[in-house]
Amino acid sequence: MKLNTKKLKPWLNKFWDNPPACMICKNEDWALLERICELTEYNLNSSQGILTVPIVVFACSNCGYIISFSAIALGVVEKQETDNLT
Repeated sequence: MKLNTKKLKPWLNKFWDNPPACMICKNEDWALLERICELTEYNLNSSQGILTVPIVVFACSNCGYIISFSAIALGVVEKQETDNLT
């Protein structure tokens, strides 16, 4: 799903004004993947009822190290009533 970067702007202004250094190479330049991705619960036997968490992904432009944040907590995805994650 394409990321609405306008919805992300308030979070970026509050928390990403001074991006952290990459914990691997100490680079401070990050690339935003302009897609909403998801983490899925591992379930060996079934794909039914698997928990998914929408995430926003940043990658270090030098070494490729990835950090992710909850898209719900960032305000770019609406929390569903059945969700209990942020």
